[in-house]
Amino acid sequence: MGTSPTASSGDGTDSKPPRRVGVLVIHGVGEQTRFEHLEEIASNLSKAAPGSFVQINYGNQSERHAKQLSWNETPVIVRWEGKTEPVEAHFREVFWADFGMGVTVMDWWRMFKWIVSMPGARVFSAGDGAGQESFPLSDYTLVPPAKPTLKARLQARLYLYFVCSIATPLVFFAKPIEMLIERLIAWKVPLPRVLMHTLGNVMLYQDATVLADRLESFNEKRRTGIRRRMVQALVAMAKDADDDKLDAFYVIGHSLGTVIAFNALMECPAALPNFLSEAEWKDLPAHFKINTSTSPANLIPPCPPWLKPGDAINRRALLAKCRGFLTAGCPLDKFASLWPAVVPISTQQLNPAIRWVNVADGLDIVANELHYFPTAPAAAGGFKLENHGWGGAFWPVNAHTSYWQEKPGKTRLINWIVGWLEDENCPEPGLPPPHPQHKSELRLWLILLGLIVFLLTSALLSFSVISIRMEIHGHNLLFWWLLIANSTLGLIALTLVVVLLCSLGRRLYERHRWGPQK
Repeated sequence: MGTSPTASSGDGTDSKPPRRVGVLVIHGVGEQTRFEHLEEIASNLSKAAPGSFVQINYGNQSERHAKQLSWNETPVIVRWEGKTEPVEAHFREVFWADFGMGVTVMDWWRMFKWIVSMPGARVFSAGDGAGQESFPLSDYTLVPPAKPTLKARLQARLYLYFVCSIATPLVFFAKPIEMLIERLIAWKVPLPRVLMHTLGNVMLYQDATVLADRLESFNEKRRTGIRRRMVQALVAMAKDADDDKLDAFYVIGHSLGTVIAFNALMECPAALPNFLSEAEWKDLPAHFKINTSTSPANLIPPCPPWLKPGDAINRRALLAKCRGFLTAGCPLDKFASLWPAVVPISTQQLNPAIRWVNVADGLDIVANELHYFPTAPAAAGGFKLENHGWGGAFWPVNAHTSYWQEKPGKTRLINWIVGWLEDENCPEPGLPPPHPQHKSELRLWLILLGLIVFLLTSALLSFSVISIRMEIHGHNLLFWWLLIANSTLGLIALTLVVVLLCSLGRRLYERHRWGPQK
């Protein structure tokens, strides 16, 4: 932990000591670099906080000829004058983007198979087969989210069918589309890499495949290795608070990072120590450790050899100084509809209850208000959920990535976060609500996106046909557009049929492998 700046009133006397809060941030999908997400939130927070001062904690070493100096694990402190006392926000980041797959032929084929068959994916629930977390949740003091109605499940599958029908030609023709764009307008758009670091990361966290390609998650599902980093960072932040280096701490997640953070905050006491190293376990304060005498079977991850049977972490002590959980651009409801066993809810209570604020932009195609997670702390593992809709974006392209932006003269989420870090009981965000027409506009944008994708791929196919069979300058413009139109209609029909058949095939395969749905 870096040393905080000395508080001084300017006349040589000490001022009131600051309120020191930890801010644990976790990024979502994308081609992130280390501390990039942390830097975005911290820099915008410093703009929104009155009279702020930023301190950087550098690491002990950096590589020779490195482009920049290394940063400490807790690299940034933002200090400002709060309404009643000075505030210091000590930032720490959970970085997991390096878990993503590479852009190889095998990884690409694996992602394509996942996308083209996803609408038929089995909805795994507790104990239902080995494809997801198959443990009996009752042994884990965990329960699944509320079960969606049949209508809601059908709507979720239709939405997924539509999205996958757009993504299928985009993924299959990614490299030719990239080359076509570069040839037409001289823009280099790394489409294959972008898709792999977005859609591929979602697949990585949902997929049931056990991998052995890296030691950090050896013979585990990749999401177990990602969760390990989240739990380790959460324990480190809680330990700093327990050592009185911090007065309180908050967890802020974005996009898929909200699911990862939720998993760690809801994890059962028996499984928490299994994510730690031997040194981290030994370094824990004694009151963080408990023994349950017996451990549930099939713990994920399995119990390491340095732990005794029944060793567990006191979840109440771990989260005793956690004062808030913020989720922005959160897809937890989609996980609850499609993969409920991946997002179980703890039944263990906390005292005091932790405020959980969920913010969803009306044009964000990833996020929405959370309907399948209880709002009462008694049923939500000690977390009190608040849903807040927001009309912060004008179009879906930047709706998912603009939550942290600061704009002078406008009420933004980052302005409310300043007051929230000063006082966890501050009023609700009071953000501009989404326009009533946003849902209709979002559907239109998605349809437009689908048409753009099909037009691009159809133009590519048409261009290839013309280049092979005839000289393009020897035919009129009408012929060119008729060929594109026919190719577009044919590609739409072919894609819809292929996605439908692959989804049905996946449904039959999973039924054969794991038996009838429970």
